[in-house]
Amino acid sequence: MRKRAVIILGVAAAVFVVLWMYRIWIVNQDPVTVRVHKIGEVIDKGTFSIEATEADLLGADQFEEKFGVDIPDIYDGEYQIICVCLNFRNSTDHAVRWDEIFTYTDMGFETVTWASMIDPLLGNQINILESESLEPGGMQEIWYVTPVNRVCFKDKNWENIRSYDFYYVLSLSPDKETIALDIR
Repeated sequence: MRKRAVIILGVAAAVFVVLWMYRIWIVNQDPVTVRVHKIGEVIDKGTFSIEATEADLLGADQFEEKFGVDIPDIYDGEYQIICVCLNFRNSTDHAVRWDEIFTYTDMGFETVTWASMIDPLLGNQINILESESLEPGGMQEIWYVTPVNRVCFKDKNWENIRSYDFYYVLSLSPDKETIALDIR
């Protein structure tokens, strides 16, 4: 009976190893393509284009001063706010709905070791949409922001937070598309 249990466990382990190796092989067959854009580069999406015009990492006081808003009390602890300004331009002869644009652009921020979605609470305070859609030939700047909390970083990393390579992720599918944020 004991010999039979050992054989069954051995076969199960072998099947597990073979399936795991197959999974690794499948994942590595189609590497993820990542397109990295730079600040100032125009990204053509067919019905609209995007240009990141500015990016910064601001303290709470700097953020409030720059945008003329009060940061809600829900933010506590030590943090900074990362922000990027995306300029949208409609190059077609018909209006482009904002939900089409936001579906493409509202992913979030990342570094090699940290990632965060955009913060709609802060974003809604500083962005005012001029119409229900981006009209033909129209332009609109929209700021995407999120807090970077100190608890996510070790002490030495927090002290050198500006040395990190920050990216704004536009989309993940079909290819990952990011904008390198020049924050120094």
